[in-house]
Amino acid sequence: MGYLVGSGIIDPAVKRYSGGGSSFTMDNSGTTNGTLLWVDGVAQVPGTDYNVSGTTITTTSATGSGTNNVTSLQLFNTGLINTPADNTVATAKIQNDAVGLAQMAAGTDGNIISFDSSGNPVYIATGNDGQVLTSAGAGAQPAFETLTAGFTLGTEQATTSGTSVTFGSIPAGTKMIIIMLEGVSFSGAGDLDLTIGTASGLETSGYTGGSALISGGGVVYETTKWPINGSNAADVFTGQIILALHNSGNFTWSQSHSTWVRTDSYCSAGGGSKDLSAELTQLSLSGGTFDAGSVNIMYQ
Repeated sequence: MGYLVGSGIIDPAVKRYSGGGSSFTMDNSGTTNGTLLWVDGVAQVPGTDYNVSGTTITTTSATGSGTNNVTSLQLFNTGLINTPADNTVATAKIQNDAVGLAQMAAGTDGNIISFDSSGNPVYIATGNDGQVLTSAGAGAQPAFETLTAGFTLGTEQATTSGTSVTFGSIPAGTKMIIIMLEGVSFSGAGDLDLTIGTASGLETSGYTGGSALISGGGVVYETTKWPINGSNAADVFTGQIILALHNSGNFTWSQSHSTWVRTDSYCSAGGGSKDLSAELTQLSLSGGTFDAGSVNIMYQ
């Protein structure tokens, strides 16, 4: 009739047996108190005159012989709790905050739960010690990743002699290099020149840019190197030159610099760009015979 939900738990099954014995088999499992029994029309007392175990009724005494003179009535199946069919429990039927940790399926230690592109829950695999969980943006699952170590400091080199200082073995994937100058000078007048290169060697063409002395002096432009302007033997270069990868497809690097150049309040500033033939692996400073100072780099 549509008004009795879960009616399958109620089973008023009537069954008749021929007497003469003390054991009778019902169609369904039951309980003593959930089963009524009559023998020759006389109601029997549950627990005294009979007991039920599973589908078996056992009478205390043998029943009298007869045809269909023993009748059982099962009021309910075993218990009053029906097991729902698979995939039939809706969200609305679950009380808020009713599902605890103990009810969740076991997982892998360290995994976390996220959602895939279809909105279904998924495990994010456990990362390694020291890694952090990072977002991959909208529409993608997060992942455990190793933090970038930051800048790697190179080994300082003295500029007290020789005509060039080269830093090689710069690793692939480097995107920024800072060159740090401290009291670098030449024995004679000249600009400090910077060239960059690949595993095949330093490149001496294709540079654009220039450098100017602030508070006096001129401007220099070069295409075979990047100049850091200086014009006197007394010039001392102290400051930074920054190289940044502009386009990884063309191996394009941009350069900017700001240095203290002379002892009489002059500074040098400028910049430029250069397309390399492959990934940058080395750089070199030159321009004359070095007689003082030191230089180092750091990169990431």
